[in-house]
Amino acid sequence: MPTAHLQSEVRRHQIVHATRKIVATKGMASLTIQELAKEVGVSEGAIYRHFKSKDEILLVLIQEIERTLLGAISGSARPGEEAMDQLKHLLQLHFSSLERRNGVSFVVISEAQFFANHEVKLATGQMVERYLEMVELILRAAVQAGEIDDRMDTRAAALMFFGMIQASVTLWSFNNRAHPLAEHSASLWAIFKDGLTSRRPDGKRPLQGNRTR
Repeated sequence: MPTAHLQSEVRRHQIVHATRKIVATKGMASLTIQELAKEVGVSEGAIYRHFKSKDEILLVLIQEIERTLLGAISGSARPGEEAMDQLKHLLQLHFSSLERRNGVSFVVISEAQFFANHEVKLATGQMVERYLEMVELILRAAVQAGEIDDRMDTRAAALMFFGMIQASVTLWSFNNRAHPLAEHSASLWAIFKDGLTSRRPDGKRPLQGNRTR
């Protein structure tokens, strides 16, 4: 690889990493080219030599986040384990990874709703949709294996799974990351799993919906 191209790729990576840091610590509203240049240690013109705009940088960051989130789903699978165990491992993997990265993945998702332009919002929404689809596939496998009720609304359950992670990261951020993010993961998982697998006194699982998609 030519040296100039390699240097360009390194600089682009530095800019995206700086974007990740600013959004995670200060919020997307604080993300400006001036702030980015200061964080990277270059001129504003140097930023524009690698990216046309702040939104282009955010789109690259979202692509990286998507690879991380979807990669976590693939990485949570273990041969021969039940589908619900895979979801439990995924929750644990998310929390440990988010803590190392200051929860930036879910912070970006949240911030994009309010501070990003239409293109960035659209890309973020599509990323979340692909994530939900993959989680729902795991839940449908759990239905097929008899781990959860076959009348379970798997789409709603996927949204619940995503929502408890998003809410945990949001509260963690509000509290200045003062406590370990994963400290409540066992309780959260127990409540989530119980909602999908608990049975009525007559031994039947409660009707949760009419979608199995």
